[in-house]
Amino acid sequence: VIIRPVINQEQTLFMGVMYLKPFVTASVHQGGDVIDVCFSSRFKLTFHDVTSAIINFLPVFKTGVPSDTGQRQKLYKENSLTENDITCLEDIYDRLVINGLMMLQPIDRQDISSRRDSFYSMITDHPKSFADYLGKLNIALIGCGGLGSTILLSLVNAGFRNFHLIDDDMIEHSNVTRSPFFTLSD
Repeated sequence: VIIRPVINQEQTLFMGVMYLKPFVTASVHQGGDVIDVCFSSRFKLTFHDVTSAIINFLPVFKTGVPSDTGQRQKLYKENSLTENDITCLEDIYDRLVINGLMMLQPIDRQDISSRRDSFYSMITDHPKSFADYLGKLNIALIGCGGLGSTILLSLVNAGFRNFHLIDDDMIEHSNVTRSPFFTLSD
């Protein structure tokens, strides 16, 4: 089940910049005029007749490009790209957006939750909002022994914050080795 948070259109229009998602890689073929853009192991996009100017411009997609076509055109012209290069870059941009490889929020690599946000970027274009959404959900966990406590730890690391823990059992010595929450004194 994929849960997508609702993002209102005002937020999307306000952001105005698209960023290439983490885990997207580009490789140039031997001849230098073909690029493969891959996202995890799910799929590959191939672009032909690519010039060195386009290859040199592609890192800008990671740092952010305007979502507005006019602003993108201005950026291309500032970088002295030819009309053919611009047409090719627009095709690359459109195909990246259509295939969900661009997102509206950058991943802050200095943030403690950047790895989690990078993972969420595979699910949604709004990883921070998705993390906030998960943090507001209520989770009921039945059984807090060896397996339940390990599941709880994984859910906390994934970003869930509200739990109802249910267990009518007593802690036994055999639980201690399988749980990060109990000691022999419990």
